[in-house]
Amino acid sequence: MKKFYLISVLFMLALVSNVYSQSSSDYLEKILAKLQEIQTIEYDYTSSLSAPYDTLLFETMEFRFSEFTNPSDEVLGVNFIAKEINDSTKIRYIYDGNTNAMINWEQEMIMTSQQKKDAEGVPSLMTPFFKQVQYKLAYLLNNDHEFVQEDYGDSLKISFNVYDKMIIFVKSPFVLPFEGEISQFDIWIDKSTMLPYKIKNKFTHQTQIELCSNIKIKEAITEPFIAAWYFPAHFKLMDLNTQKFISPDDLLGKKAPDWTLKDTNGNEITLQSLDSKVLVLQFTGVGCGPCHSSIPFLKQLVAENKNNDFELVSIESWSTNVEGLKQYQNKNEFNFKFLMAPKELTKQYNIASVPVFFVLDKDRTITKVIQGYQGEITDQILRDAISAVR
Repeated sequence: MKKFYLISVLFMLALVSNVYSQSSSDYLEKILAKLQEIQTIEYDYTSSLSAPYDTLLFETMEFRFSEFTNPSDEVLGVNFIAKEINDSTKIRYIYDGNTNAMINWEQEMIMTSQQKKDAEGVPSLMTPFFKQVQYKLAYLLNNDHEFVQEDYGDSLKISFNVYDKMIIFVKSPFVLPFEGEISQFDIWIDKSTMLPYKIKNKFTHQTQIELCSNIKIKEAITEPFIAAWYFPAHFKLMDLNTQKFISPDDLLGKKAPDWTLKDTNGNEITLQSLDSKVLVLQFTGVGCGPCHSSIPFLKQLVAENKNNDFELVSIESWSTNVEGLKQYQNKNEFNFKFLMAPKELTKQYNIASVPVFFVLDKDRTITKVIQGYQGEITDQILRDAISAVR
C-alpha cells in the first residue's frame, strides 16, 4: 500500500513538473527565432472545424501547403500555394501578396480577389499555419502574456487564453472587442525539430484543429512569385471584386419565399402560421462568430417587443445535427423559435454567408435586409427597420 502511495505521489509530482509558467519564455524565443528564419516551408495540412455541442465536423480540408515569406506584404507577411494533397499538379488556392485566387478544377474556373480589409479593418484572408504560430508566439512575448507549457517528453504544448476580445493573428495582430468571449489557443511543438505540428483554436462559436506533417524547410525562392503564372490557361477567370452576384438584397420589396420547417423537437412550423404584424427572420450558422455574438441582442429584442405583435425566428443553415443544435439552443436560452433550413431554402433567400436578417411586414413583404452583424450598429439598424413597419 505504501509503495502504491509513493508511486502515485511521484506520478503526480511528475505531472506538476511538466507544467511551466511564464519563466519558460526563453524557450519560446528560440522557437520564434527559428520560425522567423524560415523562408520557404512545405507540409501536408489538415484543418477541421466543429461547432459547440456538435460532434459532427462541418468543414474539413486537406492540402499540400507551401509558404513563402514575403516581408513586403504588410497584412500576412507570407505568400502561399495550397495544392490537392493527392495531386500536386492541381492548385486549389494561391496568394501572392496582392491577388488571392481559388481554382475550381471541376468547373474549370478561377475566382480571384484582391487582398483587402472589411469595414471593421479585418483582413479577408487568414494566416497559414507556420506564420500563424510565429505571430502567436510574438504576441505572447511582446505583450508579456501569460501562458502555460506542458512537457510530454518528445513534444511540448503551449497554451494561452484571451478574454473579452478576439485576435486575428496576422502580421500586426488585429484585436476585436468581444465581451464575454474566451479564446483558447494551444500549440504543440516537436522538441526534436523545434517546429510546431498542431494547433487548436477554441472559440465560443467554434473549434478549429490544424495539423501538419511531412514538413520540409527550403531555401528562399529567388524568382518573382505571381499568382497568375500558375493559372490553367483555358480556365474561365472571374474577378470577385467586380462580379455581380445574387444577393439577399435582391429580395427587398418582394414577398418572402414560403416555407415549412422543423424545430429541434421535430415540430413543423410554417411561415403562413406566423401571424405577427412584424416578423424578423435571421439566417444563422451554429459555428458562425457574428451569429453567436448577436444572440444577447436578439433575446433582448424579443423581450422588449413581447407585447408589440412581434416575432423573431432564427433559421439554422449550417448544421443538421439535431441533438447538437438542441444543446446549443438550450445553452443559450433562446426565447425565440429556432428552426432548421434545407439547402433549397437558403438558395431561395440567396444566402451565401450568415448572418442575414430579413424584416417582414404583415403581408410578409420583405421591407429590410441586413447582412452581417456589427454589434450596436446592426442593433440600431434592426430596431429602426422594425419601427418603420409598425
